[in-house]
Amino acid sequence: MVHRKKPKLGQWLPASDHVDAWVADFASGAARRRKTKPHPVIADARAMIDADPISRMYLSRMIDQAAQEPRAHHLKSVDRMLDLFDRCCQSNGN
Repeated sequence: MVHRKKPKLGQWLPASDHVDAWVADFASGAARRRKTKPHPVIADARAMIDADPISRMYLSRMIDQAAQEPRAHHLKSVDRMLDLFDRCCQSNGN
């Protein structure tokens, strides 16, 4: 019988400097896009979160917990998370 280590939950990206560099580049692109009009879905999500302090609190707690992981340097706040989602929605693969 072969015993395999179970991966730690939440480690969905492989450990790689190339992946870390890509994520950092993607996140910096998301920050630059913040000045543009957001995707309608992201605008709706932002409005919903801004209108519901309980949702914002839970999302903030989730991000605070995730930030304890060494590779979670790109996720710092709810607004940053929405910026990353917006980049995903409007990305052409770059």
